[in-house]
Amino acid sequence: MFAGYYYYPDLKISPSEITAIHNLPGPDKDNFLPIIRLRRWVGSAKLENSLQQIDKALGNDRPCILDIEPPKNVNSDAERDLNILLNPHNGYEHWVNFIRDHERFIPVLQSVGGNVADVINEANALARLGRGLVIRLSRVKNWNLDLLSWVDQVAFEGLQVLIILDYGQIERNADVNAIAATLTGLAIQCSQVFNGANLFITITASSFPSNFAEINRKTARLDILERQLFRSVASAVNGQAVVRYGDYGSVFAGERGIARGGAPRIDLPKPARWIYHRNESGGYQEVASAIIADSDWDQELVIWGTERIREAAEGTLGNMTHQRAWTAVRIHLHLHQQIHFGGSPNELYDTDEEWKD
Repeated sequence: MFAGYYYYPDLKISPSEITAIHNLPGPDKDNFLPIIRLRRWVGSAKLENSLQQIDKALGNDRPCILDIEPPKNVNSDAERDLNILLNPHNGYEHWVNFIRDHERFIPVLQSVGGNVADVINEANALARLGRGLVIRLSRVKNWNLDLLSWVDQVAFEGLQVLIILDYGQIERNADVNAIAATLTGLAIQCSQVFNGANLFITITASSFPSNFAEINRKTARLDILERQLFRSVASAVNGQAVVRYGDYGSVFAGERGIARGGAPRIDLPKPARWIYHRNESGGYQEVASAIIADSDWDQELVIWGTERIREAAEGTLGNMTHQRAWTAVRIHLHLHQQIHFGGSPNELYDTDEEWKD
């Protein structure tokens, strides 16, 4: 269930992320296990439309981990349905039934508003479905330490359990070693709480910035701090638990508005860094040309994202005239790079299918 996957991107249902996943080659989609945060699809009143977007992105039968993003407002049937799924009554019975009815989903344990009995009943009911269980521990919630003590009462013997250590946004000047020490301590604590379970741990975080002009107004190379964090924790845990790589798919983890305005910018993801070019006096054609002229441009890589850059450099922009469209390109290329991280050089180029635009 979890053993065959080495990359766990933490993504939400948004136009950029759905477009990015949808346009990945089929073999890419077979070789990662995304964590999808269920939310209302933009402009839609029905939660069913969000589920249709997952089908569009992944196909109808590939598994994914499903969590819920609590709605901030209740202005549609979709948001009311999300709140129903989050209702802790009778061990989160609505969530349990929803997961039971959708066999592709691997469930994240819900705990919003619940008490010990609610969460234990939910955990046992989800475990009985035989799909494994995922537990998110978030820094913004003080690492859900109460939840750890609650689930200590559940019999996890032999169950596949994935713990998400959700750090959120990593500031560019952060002390990665200090963060790694905190996460290592949590990982070891989890290995003790879930003793007897078939335990996997993934760390999700993002060091992708929200402001580029203050870094460099034209171009910069940014280390992917998530990779450094993963290496440190995996090395320190040293066999006490299986640690897998996760991130936010090159998306800023904090709150901000829809990407609009600002200078045209295109990002070029590589295995361990992001390169960006921006142009305050030109347009996306000039920026795309700068990307292709960059020493990190890979002329041999031909997938949806690189084709958008090539076309833009040639002056064929189509609807690629706003930042949100280029956000999808970045996420798409980032996911492809991370899915193949550490593999043989040919894996990055061999999709085992005819690529179609």
